[in-house]
Amino acid sequence: MGSPTWRGTGFGTVLADFDLDGAPDLAIANGRIVEPRTGIKLDTSAPPDPAQTSTAFWTPYFERNQLFANDGKGRFKDISLANPAMCGISGVSRGLACADFDNDGALDLLVTSIGAPARIFRNVAPKRGHWLMIRTFDPRLNRDAYGAEVTVRAGDRKWFRLANPAYGYLCSNDPRVHFGVGPAERVDEILVVWPDGLQESFPGSDVDKLLTLRRGEGKKSENGK
Repeated sequence: MGSPTWRGTGFGTVLADFDLDGAPDLAIANGRIVEPRTGIKLDTSAPPDPAQTSTAFWTPYFERNQLFANDGKGRFKDISLANPAMCGISGVSRGLACADFDNDGALDLLVTSIGAPARIFRNVAPKRGHWLMIRTFDPRLNRDAYGAEVTVRAGDRKWFRLANPAYGYLCSNDPRVHFGVGPAERVDEILVVWPDGLQESFPGSDVDKLLTLRRGEGKKSENGK
């Protein structure tokens, strides 16, 4: 992350597994809040959003968005130039929402900007792996169990996610917990720690599907309350 192709202000940020290889990638929505100091060179290599209003006024605040791919070892490669749909135009971006809008298992993005309409970017990453989407539900309260901690195990690999849609700037994301599991065609176990501390284990499942896990229907773990 120390040497991106360009630097931005970084408003909306999302860590999510866009290519489903089991390692979270990074998307950043950029837009300045003050005019650059005299002598600071503006990035004018990308055209402005054609839907941007008052272009002359907002030009000093324009920046491009960024995408970084995780290599699975904690290092990120800047792939912004290879994704011109999201990163090839400049604007004053702020909010960055993440959701599987078309329910195909791949997380998409929605970007909000000042003086321009919101834009949805559909995930078309090639060579995607397998995925699992989990909704954590508390029937006692008849609502999603925000704050539930979900761990998925497949072989010797584990993935941890938190059921919390509020992890972006002024945005609410998909409340369903999303896992990219790479080449795994089945997960062996799903462990949920509910917001009240109850720990339950749910049986494994085939992948590439949406599961709804309900509090009280799993097997109470030894350390569960």
